[in-house]
Order: sequence, then structure tokens, then C-alpha cells
Amino acid sequence: MHELTLANNILNITRRVAQENSLSRVTGITIKLGIWSCVNEESLKFALHCIANEPWIKGVNLKVEKIEQEDIIQEMYIESIEGEKNEDKSIEAHS
Repeated sequence: MHELTLANNILNITRRVAQENSLSRVTGITIKLGIWSCVNEESLKFALHCIANEPWIKGVNLKVEKIEQEDIIQEMYIESIEGEKNEDKSIEAHS
């Protein structure tokens, strides 16, 4: 199930972006998913919700949009990360 590995990568990228932008909580992630990417959308959502159990990302809304553009139908990428900014409390680095 490579969706778990993909979900872990999404989590790591999201953590880095949240830290760089002083976000205290991530509320939404939008993924673009090529129709030939061989990624099961429901499995990806399930995997992400299973591993996203830290307070800064728990309950995140994962939105998946299908890509039908011919030159990128096999790709998957993060289009956007939404969150709440709190200057007093940003997420801590996690190793």
C-alpha cells in the first residue's frame, strides 16, 4: 500500500511548510491527483487520517482534485496548505 508512504511524505512536507509559515494548526490540504497516477484516493485519505494524529494537524481536511490534463495525468502534488497562524504558538520541529 504505497498510499501510506505518500501520506507520510505529505505529512512531512506539510509540517515543513507549516513551520516555515509560522502556522500553529493546519486545517486543509489540497492535492492534485493525476487520473493515471495509480493512487487510490480513499486509501490516501484513510492513510493520512491514520497518521495525522498530532494536535497541529488532527482532523485536517484533505481535498483531492483530479488532473485530466494530458501532460501531467500520472502526477500527484500538493497544491495548497491552509492553516491558522498564531505568532505565539507555531508547531515544533519534529524529527
